[in-house]
Amino acid sequence: PPSTSTLPFGPNTRVAVIGTGISGVCTAGHLLREGLSVTVFERSSIEGGVWHYDERVPDDPPYPSDLPSYSDYKPSRPGEFAYRTPPPESREETRHVTNTQSLGKDTDDFAIKFSPPGPCYAGLKNNVPTPLMASTLDPWPPGTEDHISQDHIERYIQNLSKNHGVKEVTLFNTRVDEARKTPDGKAWALRTVTLQKPTAGDDTAHLVERTWQ
Repeated sequence: PPSTSTLPFGPNTRVAVIGTGISGVCTAGHLLREGLSVTVFERSSIEGGVWHYDERVPDDPPYPSDLPSYSDYKPSRPGEFAYRTPPPESREETRHVTNTQSLGKDTDDFAIKFSPPGPCYAGLKNNVPTPLMASTLDPWPPGTEDHISQDHIERYIQNLSKNHGVKEVTLFNTRVDEARKTPDGKAWALRTVTLQKPTAGDDTAHLVERTWQ
């Protein structure tokens, strides 16, 4: 990777990376090596991206529908998860506000809607030889064959994340529902929604909306 002297930003620059597939993990790993402040947002609870096999069954998409496609989920609206009444009158009111909504104890169905399973299936293998898929951050384990099952690739991505500090700066169960340039065009403003699942100390799940800049 280039040295910080050749980068268009300084070492104190804050960078957001969306997703912990192979691209997101490698991007974040190299940025961290350059000394930048990095935050990674991952809507699921684990790294791996499209190589993660999720046994859960997603909901069928609504059909027929005259609405445009929202990929596998429809993003929330600004302030949608707020307790406040009346709701904010503009986006500017929600820019620096953390909103929370309680979901209750049963979150399994909602969790699938929040982060639907990806396209990976059991038995999937790569069609590009592993030597061409290696990251410069770490080589493949010795003896890795050219074509391997998805769980080996997923584990490779997760090890990259752990070995290079990406896991430490990743916010899991966190979706980026909006990304837009600031009015001056010099930065990005993100709006995220985090699914906080029940814990031993709090048996109620929550949705938390935050804004970042």
